[in-house]
Amino acid sequence: KLENALASHQESLVVMRGALGLEHLEVAATLDNIGTVLERMGRLEEAMQKHEQALVIKERIVGRNHSDVAKSLGNIGHVYCRMNLLDEAYARHEEGLEILRSCLGTEHLDVARGLDHMAFVFERMGRFRDALTQ
Repeated sequence: KLENALASHQESLVVMRGALGLEHLEVAATLDNIGTVLERMGRLEEAMQKHEQALVIKERIVGRNHSDVAKSLGNIGHVYCRMNLLDEAYARHEEGLEILRSCLGTEHLDVARGLDHMAFVFERMGRFRDALTQ
């Protein structure tokens, strides 16, 4: 099933690039979707490339301080976590969380999700006390 999802997202990417151009938020979202499927397939290097491509497009279009950019940073953090590169995962999740707080305030559900992701990384690092305070 993941192979079918990947093929559909890749086909969608070709169509979107043709219709919308190479740098569009919908193109970036599709790259993130492809990255997520690749991550689930265990193809972590390829997943990282797709999420990084999405991040670059989003930063060019909306700037650094935007919730869409935070989402890509979180996706990159997830892949780093899967690679067991926990310091890098922490850094990306922390950066994304700060952007979300800045854009959305501290009471937004996306901020709560970001805190959950930070707690998960702390747990993986063995920093259980920090995980409890997130």
